[in-house]
Amino acid sequence: MLLSSSARFGFHTFVSFLCLTKLIPYSWNRKRCQLTHSKGFGLFIFHLHSTITFLLCLAVNYRICRAYLGTDKKFTLVQKVMGVFGAAGHAITALAFIQLELQRVEVMEFCNRVLSNLEKEIPHSPKSKTYSLEKVECYEKHRKVLTRHMLIGLIMMITNIPIHAMQVSQFAASSPCAPYLITSFYFDCKTYEQNDVPADQLFFLLFPEFYTVTKFLIMNFFFWTFLITGLGITRNGYKDSQDSQRDRIVAYRSVQLFGTILNGSLWFYLSFFSHILFFIMSLLLFGTIRLWKVDPRVSLTYPGCGFRCGYEVLSPMIIAGKVDTASGNVLSDMKDVVTRIAVNKKGMRKNNKILAKMYKSCKGLQCNAGNFFMFTNFFVISSLDGVVETTFDLLVTFKDEAV
Repeated sequence: MLLSSSARFGFHTFVSFLCLTKLIPYSWNRKRCQLTHSKGFGLFIFHLHSTITFLLCLAVNYRICRAYLGTDKKFTLVQKVMGVFGAAGHAITALAFIQLELQRVEVMEFCNRVLSNLEKEIPHSPKSKTYSLEKVECYEKHRKVLTRHMLIGLIMMITNIPIHAMQVSQFAASSPCAPYLITSFYFDCKTYEQNDVPADQLFFLLFPEFYTVTKFLIMNFFFWTFLITGLGITRNGYKDSQDSQRDRIVAYRSVQLFGTILNGSLWFYLSFFSHILFFIMSLLLFGTIRLWKVDPRVSLTYPGCGFRCGYEVLSPMIIAGKVDTASGNVLSDMKDVVTRIAVNKKGMRKNNKILAKMYKSCKGLQCNAGNFFMFTNFFVISSLDGVVETTFDLLVTFKDEAV
């Protein structure tokens, strides 16, 4: 299998937890390790999660724009940063639910394809025709890389939840009427001043915030797990240089098909999530530099969440870049074969035409989801450059702003 036992157990446990809480519209089949359609009450709970997410996204973003653009009250820099961060968090959570609402069947089929491919074993018997020591070593190396990515992602998701909980508890208890907090919708702001929240109301202040923040972390991680494992399977699908040209073309076709399914099933999420996460990275990098002298419980959120957001958006892009490089190598070799036959074996015109048509139909892998050009290495560099540029713009803009 392409994951170690510990990483596989953590992955399956996480997916089964999402199915149990109905944050995704599926049920978990433990025996087959597959997703099945959720019906009845389970589907109702998922739609309830979605409805709450959509309404909160619209309401919170509206309140933040109205509060920060108005002139009736001045907000500190910390409140502005947390407000924009909260708006972006609600937006990307809503984005995840929209993708599931729009293509519930397609997403499930893609996830099940990934899960079934993770269960496949490489043949270890010398009697097998596909057996070679070099292939086994390459497989094991790729298995370690994919396992490391999965374990790092699981650890960061688990550790980021209490970090965000500390930040949420600090702000909700001290400033319950801040426009980016859900508590501001129902809390009696005229009765209580800051740091004067009764203990019996503290639970009602914190629970909605914990719910939205945890949902933001979990839904991002859900899509990341299937992106990273799906791209990892795709990367491992290419044959090595010792295989015949036919085997390499067949392998390329399977990878091309998998990329098409990935684009088709997650097109809406892939179109926007990278832009939002890169903006969040810029905001959190700005907060790390500019607001580190504030309460450490709050400041810990900026580098902690920033690193996790960066890892979740950059790691699949880097693997996708490797997939793109491997596909380019296959197409380059195929072009050489077509050219060599045309030059040296003029009598084999029929075979040359077949290969030429095959080569013409084997286009390079592309992500056709909006502006997210995932299958290229250059996009990673340009995106990081944009993060740094946006951070510098924020530092210059809010240079003299009070914290």
